[in-house]
Amino acid sequence: MPQPFRKPANISNYGYAGGFMTDHYPTNPDVLAEAYKVIASWASIESRQLDYVILMLGGNTTVATAAYLSLEGKSAKSSFIRASAEKALDDTEREYLFCVLAVSKSLYSFRNKIAHWRNTRIKGYEDKLVLLNPELQHKTATSALDAMYVFTKLEMLDHRQRMEKIWQCYHYLICIHGKNRSGTSSKPDIDALYVQLRERLSSLDNQLQVPQYPPIQKQEP
Repeated sequence: MPQPFRKPANISNYGYAGGFMTDHYPTNPDVLAEAYKVIASWASIESRQLDYVILMLGGNTTVATAAYLSLEGKSAKSSFIRASAEKALDDTEREYLFCVLAVSKSLYSFRNKIAHWRNTRIKGYEDKLVLLNPELQHKTATSALDAMYVFTKLEMLDHRQRMEKIWQCYHYLICIHGKNRSGTSSKPDIDALYVQLRERLSSLDNQLQVPQYPPIQKQEP
């Protein structure tokens, strides 16, 4: 996780670089490239999330897409998915979906920090991405340094890989639901998909209460 930035060589050596999409930001381009990928990768996750919503709602692409895209904000979309899951999924699918949504929320929050926090230039830290939290910037009890956070290229790369894994989680959910609906797939085939899904979720958050299936451990949403 990013750590508060507290050790610049000299407070006079920092300055603002404007919004994230700037041609004049002097950070190492390799770090910026990874940061841009983190921002852009959420679109593929949301697209796969929509595929799952369409499947949950019976495959009616027009209705499901219109309903999903009419919602503004991640919170509204998640509430819509949860409400749909209560009617469309069995207990096991629903438990796993709620785990995926929990991790998605965390990843989306991180992505938004990269996209919306203010760029800051620090002398001697050009190889890192330094961002200023706008919510803390103008608080009288908060110094400028307390509102700054440092992100390395490795952190950007790690986060992008985590987003790729959550995309894979939605893919497994789609495969599981499709096999359950068809009624022609064997239980061992479905169990194998759950094992793959659980492994990816556990690698994303070792504190997450991932259902152990098989056997099932009942959890509250």
